[in-house]
Amino acid sequence: MRIKLSQQGFILVLVPLALEIVFTLVLLAVMQQSQREVEREEKARQVAMSFNRISRYMMAEAAGIMLSSTEGKRGKGQHGLRHASLNIPHEFDRLRDLTRDNPTLQSYVNTVNKRWLEGQDQMHDVKILAEDNPAAILVAYSRLKTIISGIYLSGEEAADYAQATDSLVPSTQLIDQARTKLLIVIFLVVNIAVAVFLCLYFNARTNRRLRTLIANAEAMAVDRPILEKLGGNDELTELQRALLTMSSSLAQARTKERAVLDNAADIICSIDEKGTFVTASSAVQTIWHCDESDVPGRRLADIVVEEDFEKTWRMLEEIRQTGTTKTMENRVRTGTGQIVDVQWTVTWSKDEENFICVVHDITERRHLEKLRQDFLNMITHDIRTPLSSVQAFLNLLDSSVYGELNDKGKVKLQATEESVALVIRLIKDMLDLEKAESGQLRLDLEDTSTSVVISKATDIVKSLAEQKNIEFKLTGSDLPVTADQGRIVQVLVNLLSNAIKYSPPASFITINSQIINNKVTISVSDQGPGIKADDQKRIFNKFEQVSASDATSRGGIGLGLAIAKILVESHGGILTVKSDGKSGTTFTVTFAA
Repeated sequence: MRIKLSQQGFILVLVPLALEIVFTLVLLAVMQQSQREVEREEKARQVAMSFNRISRYMMAEAAGIMLSSTEGKRGKGQHGLRHASLNIPHEFDRLRDLTRDNPTLQSYVNTVNKRWLEGQDQMHDVKILAEDNPAAILVAYSRLKTIISGIYLSGEEAADYAQATDSLVPSTQLIDQARTKLLIVIFLVVNIAVAVFLCLYFNARTNRRLRTLIANAEAMAVDRPILEKLGGNDELTELQRALLTMSSSLAQARTKERAVLDNAADIICSIDEKGTFVTASSAVQTIWHCDESDVPGRRLADIVVEEDFEKTWRMLEEIRQTGTTKTMENRVRTGTGQIVDVQWTVTWSKDEENFICVVHDITERRHLEKLRQDFLNMITHDIRTPLSSVQAFLNLLDSSVYGELNDKGKVKLQATEESVALVIRLIKDMLDLEKAESGQLRLDLEDTSTSVVISKATDIVKSLAEQKNIEFKLTGSDLPVTADQGRIVQVLVNLLSNAIKYSPPASFITINSQIINNKVTISVSDQGPGIKADDQKRIFNKFEQVSASDATSRGGIGLGLAIAKILVESHGGILTVKSDGKSGTTFTVTFAA
């Protein structure tokens, strides 16, 4: 059983406090004893004074009787006699009260009182003889004198005894004072000694347990077994249990983290500010064909291709200065000498003062991009050019350059023209999408207005609208915008084409331009069946349409909205859709402020 830290604090306070209480009680007892001695001293003084007064009163009364006998019946001296007679009994009562707790003095008081009573009877006889036979008074007075002398001697003895008792009190008080001083000194020494002992004991005990706890925590930090477990159930033991639990959780987390790193397809590594690898995951074996233990300590310049290193180091310095996370691409030389393309996602860690990097091999992606670019080039040169020639020849046939076609031939010609136009438009959309996604889309910004781009777009789709007897309603204001006029017209053409495609015949499409939240907007609203909320999330994806049947029933391959969204966002704007899913849909182009 260990004493808890909170209990140690109570002990450090309560033990000295208990000693103080004990000392206070002892000191009170000593002071009470001294008070009793003082009271005894006072009583002894009062007793001595009372005996002295009784002696004087007796002498005064005896003297009064003698004066009375010599003066006869003239009555002189009667006042002093009456005064002594009245005071002596009062003094005896006072003596009995003062000597109640002292049997020796009580016996003196009783003896003197008894003799006083005898003397009082004798003085009565003397007084009678003084009146009847003055000549016999000398004999009676002799006996009275003997009695009074005995009373006086007894009173003197009693007074001497009281005074002797009184003389002992100062020495007793001196002893009590010395005893009190000694007690105070002893108490101070004991109290200080106990407090110092408890402080040193608890401090040594707590420091030893703290050192053990710190050593255990340091061992846990480096994943070493602890040397000694703390026993007991105090707060330090509870803290050690919490540390052990945390260490176990961290060990499990490290195991999981290591498993993730070891099984990750990408290389996860750290590089110090000097460009030296600190750690690297096991993926370096499969991607860079290097042993995992060989990478730490190597310089980044030894791995990155020389032509790419300067650009890479500038990027790392920028990341370290700004504290941001950035992505970069370069080429590295593997352990087999092969050069591969990789993409780095780099973050600077201030705590560890390292770059934390995730390296992804993009060699295959670069190969696929090259294949796609080759395919697009093939479409552009080997398919689009011949189709353009076919389209030009069909136009010549339609212009009767090669003679008039019969009605059946004209129908076939129109169908062929529409098919060729559809393929050419599809190729154009794919090329535009590729340019936008690869960042090669170039914008020719110019000052224009909403009415201009709306007018150009409606002119292009006017024939499609007339086929379904659909009317355009223009609302709002003519607002200035800075944009690539041709690309914005292309966006509106895509939106208007979709609106015409999904609108019922003999309906209308509303085109509105206005300012919302200090930004210019153009919205296109139709009266079609609407778009459900779930479908609104995916219609801007490539090759997505509201339903699978739209590709055959309404035509198109689902690239129009994807291209429109990319074109609007390349201007810094946004393209949104709003519909209740039952009737009507509104697409809104919001330009950058």
